[in-house]
Amino acid sequence: MTDSLDCVQTEKQVTETLLAENAQSQASKNDKSSCNPSVNLARYLLSIALGGGFFGMGFASSIFGLALPTLAENLSKELKDVSPVLIARGAGYLSGSLIMGFLERKVDIHFLTISALTVMTVGLVLTPVILNLVVFYVTIALSRLGMGSYETIANVFCLYLWGKKAEPVMQFLHFCFCLGSAITPFVAKPFLNEAQHANSSVNESYVTLKYIDSSGIPFISIPYFIFSVFLVVIIIFIALLRTCKPLSLSESQQKNTIKLEGKRFRLGMLLFLFTFYFVYVAMEASFSSFLYAFSISSKSGLGYSKEIGSNLIALSLFSIVVGQFCAIFMSKKFSPTTILTVDLLGVAVGAIIMMILPTYSKGAQWIFWIAIAMTGLFRTSIYGTTFLWAERYITVNGRAACTFIIGGALGEMTLPIPVGQLIASEPLSFLYFHGGFTLSLILLFVAMRKFASTQGQRLKRDVLGNLSAQLGQSEDGVSKIESTVT
Repeated sequence: MTDSLDCVQTEKQVTETLLAENAQSQASKNDKSSCNPSVNLARYLLSIALGGGFFGMGFASSIFGLALPTLAENLSKELKDVSPVLIARGAGYLSGSLIMGFLERKVDIHFLTISALTVMTVGLVLTPVILNLVVFYVTIALSRLGMGSYETIANVFCLYLWGKKAEPVMQFLHFCFCLGSAITPFVAKPFLNEAQHANSSVNESYVTLKYIDSSGIPFISIPYFIFSVFLVVIIIFIALLRTCKPLSLSESQQKNTIKLEGKRFRLGMLLFLFTFYFVYVAMEASFSSFLYAFSISSKSGLGYSKEIGSNLIALSLFSIVVGQFCAIFMSKKFSPTTILTVDLLGVAVGAIIMMILPTYSKGAQWIFWIAIAMTGLFRTSIYGTTFLWAERYITVNGRAACTFIIGGALGEMTLPIPVGQLIASEPLSFLYFHGGFTLSLILLFVAMRKFASTQGQRLKRDVLGNLSAQLGQSEDGVSKIESTVT
């Protein structure tokens, strides 16, 4: 019995030694490219460029809701007449993500990134100057097609560039998006005010709106043009990097382990992640879309003025930017699993505090403001961190990223509808829906972790697969080695 135990212990020690040597060998191969100053410089510059694209995408996402009343006035239409544009936006976004999911690995990723940014830029330039309703729908769809394409390919590009070191860079990209969204109201406000002031009287019509130096170009076009020029600079920068400092993605630390994952496990993970993003983005869209309406409703228990309601929105935006900025540094010290766990618990605490609003709405409304800030701080990094968490278990290529993003887009298009329908008559439903979304996310994450643990982290299986090949063993041997180690 003792001899058998010693034999097992010896086998375990030998296996652990081989695993360590194999991992060290793989790390040394990866470090060769990491120590190359030219390769590192190209990676950092490309990451900055990708961040610039996310910054522009944040503007494109945020400006739409702010400028829609003015754009409708330019078209001589009322706001309700242009509401079908929401369908065009969703269709464009989904189409862009699907296209990139199909083309990724088949077309040069630099070219795909440039193409996505170009489509988004063209859509932004045309949006404020179009005076035909049908063409307006097409233009909005074009802009969103570029956004869906860029979000899909840029996230994958980041993972390809940095591999296991992608955590802080991924958080940086999404910080740029949050920053672009947050500053857009301040950049656009002067131009929106001009249009609304000219249209404030019942006797005035859209033709009285101010134009740029009597050129016939609406005043609202200025912020669109500013950010379009910024995106053109980013496009040129990426093109120059591709020409002057070509970076072979084979030098990156990203490893393709799709064969080791198995179809059943991969499809299961993608289904879980699709559902997770479906609920998460729906929660984000509902919260950001209806928080202001909830805060100024007299039935909510708050009944704020428009100015105070705007301040509450500003607090939410500020906390989102701060939370995403902190996530850049947190990702260097903590694993995606830890960050996601803390994020979800923080959002849950904030949701609970908000749901008990009726108990303190008359004497301590500052508690609600703390809950809003807490929710913004914790929920903002969930999107990017989930990408990083998924990358530990499956290869996140273009098609996988497409699955996540389509799930989020469908959630944004469908789940906020009941929130909007109920908030007028039952404002507190806004808080209950938010609590329900939060609980669903927590349950989904627990289920995902349980399912993912059945296969283990893909990098570990990659090492085991290499070791099995070196030892001339079958896949059953991999399982035996893995069970011996554990």
